[in-house]
Amino acid sequence: MPTDLIKMYKEIHGWVGIISGLALFIAFFAGALTMFEDHIQRWASPPTTLAAPPSLEQTPELVAKVLAVHPEAKKGYEVHLVTDTARPARVSWDVRQGKDEHAPAITHYASLRARSKSC
Repeated sequence: MPTDLIKMYKEIHGWVGIISGLALFIAFFAGALTMFEDHIQRWASPPTTLAAPPSLEQTPELVAKVLAVHPEAKKGYEVHLVTDTARPARVSWDVRQGKDEHAPAITHYASLRARSKSC
C-alpha cells in the first residue's frame, strides 16, 4: 500500500474517532441528566417552608379541608404515610398546566398549620 493512502486512512480514522467520541459524550451526558432529573431538581430547589406535617390521626381533617378549598384535588390526591424532603407534606396533588395530559404539572402540598417564620 502506498504511504499516502495509509496517511489518509489514519487521518480519516482520527477524525471519525474524535467526532464519534464527542457524539457519545453528548449522548451519555444527556442520559445522565435524564436519569438523575428528580435528584437534580431536588438539589436545585430551595428548602421547603411548609409547616411540619400533621399526625396520621389528623389526616382525615386535612383531606376534608383540602377538598373543600381546592376542588381540583378531587381528581387525584396522595396521602403520604412517610414524609421526607421529597414529600414534605402529608397530602399532595398535581394540577396540569393545560388540557394536554402530557403537560407539565405543578405539585401542591397541604398542611393544617400556617408556615412558620424563621429568622
